[in-house]
Amino acid sequence: MSQGMATMFDSIRGIHALRTDWTIKVRVLRLWKAPPYPKNSPHSSLEMVLCDREGTKIGAHVKSPFAVKLLNVLKEGSVYVMSQFTVGSNSGNFRAAKHEFKLNFQFQTRIAQTDDDESIEKYGFEFLHASTIFAPDFDKDILVDVIGRLIHMSDVQQASSDPKTKRVNIQLEDQMKSKITITLWGSFVEQLLEYSRTHSDGAIVIAIQYCKIKEYGGLQHEELASPIIKNLTNPATHESPLEAAFAELPLSSIQDFYHARDSSLFVVLASVLKVNVDRGWFKVELMILDDSGTANVTIFDKDVEGFLGISAIDLRREHLQMPEKFDRFLGQMFVFKILVKTMNWNNSYSFTVQKMTSDHDLVEKFKRMAKAKLIDVGVVPNSLTTPGQTKAVTHLGLDARRLSFVGDNHSPSSSNACNGKRSHPDSPSDNSIHYENAKNGEATKKKLKDII
Repeated sequence: MSQGMATMFDSIRGIHALRTDWTIKVRVLRLWKAPPYPKNSPHSSLEMVLCDREGTKIGAHVKSPFAVKLLNVLKEGSVYVMSQFTVGSNSGNFRAAKHEFKLNFQFQTRIAQTDDDESIEKYGFEFLHASTIFAPDFDKDILVDVIGRLIHMSDVQQASSDPKTKRVNIQLEDQMKSKITITLWGSFVEQLLEYSRTHSDGAIVIAIQYCKIKEYGGLQHEELASPIIKNLTNPATHESPLEAAFAELPLSSIQDFYHARDSSLFVVLASVLKVNVDRGWFKVELMILDDSGTANVTIFDKDVEGFLGISAIDLRREHLQMPEKFDRFLGQMFVFKILVKTMNWNNSYSFTVQKMTSDHDLVEKFKRMAKAKLIDVGVVPNSLTTPGQTKAVTHLGLDARRLSFVGDNHSPSSSNACNGKRSHPDSPSDNSIHYENAKNGEATKKKLKDII
């Protein structure tokens, strides 16, 4: 590709939420089905990991109504030119990319397949040593890639007649001789057993992409999630007047604004990306951001004064370092109650803040609500959780639910990454060609040939 052609496309590395006119050329490294979003949709949503020629990766999400449109367009391994998507924050658990932001595909998003570009890597592996994953400052919400020699395999366990509940613990030894415990689920188990039976004459190396991290001896999955649900739904819990102001509405996302009826009310948890003070004497416009995208919302003087301690009117009247004062909004997270008004004559929306707070306890409560909503622990029975180790030393556990072997005749789309959730009941079988659900990773296994 010539230098002129290369500059036509934006770098993933530079993507942020303040622009909307991005055009990128990327390879779809991984593509998988996720639970329906919205929840009442009859169709699955889509998640994917994209990579550009610089090797930078970013996650992308397609809500269920738009996933139907793209299901037969997107294929793992193919290269596309993409534009007219929105940008949201890359927050929550089980993030397949480290990028600060992620992409959200809408009905108007443009996607065109193009010729393969050898300058864009095909698989995107980033293998980590156990010492890196064990580091205290390592973000355990990032999905990881590991490779190692198989040194131990436990007996197979199964919680019910459902084959998806079948699991086996294996232990890998990496290049630095560190050991990692991995739990394989569902179809992984049979594939591993079959491969082990037919390749018993040599060492086996397993490479796993996009694994979820657990710490045995620390917080277990059920210890992390279940109390959140109990605390949030306990009718005896006393609510402060501030909490009560937001309690009557469920937690929504910014993208819900754009599909709302006139005069709808929403509660969202979002951070401030930009401040526009040129909207009149009594109001200020904030650009707010969550993981679904951005919106410009109007706040009135009482809320400005409530947060800054001085009204916007007084700031303008006294010319008191207005930009510096308003900068206190930037990066701050708030719980907002927002009124959506629709203008039918020009098909536009206005978003007005009815109430907002940066109260630490309330923000933390809504963060927990958002995390519980993302994990969707309601569909993960405790019988599926892996028991913790009894030893005092902390072990690392990784979960995986889809793997393929060298020589398999599956298309790239049949081996997919993880989203940290259980497979949806209407997902295709293991023989499906496209977008198969995967609980926690993709693994490729082969015989040892001087890899370790």
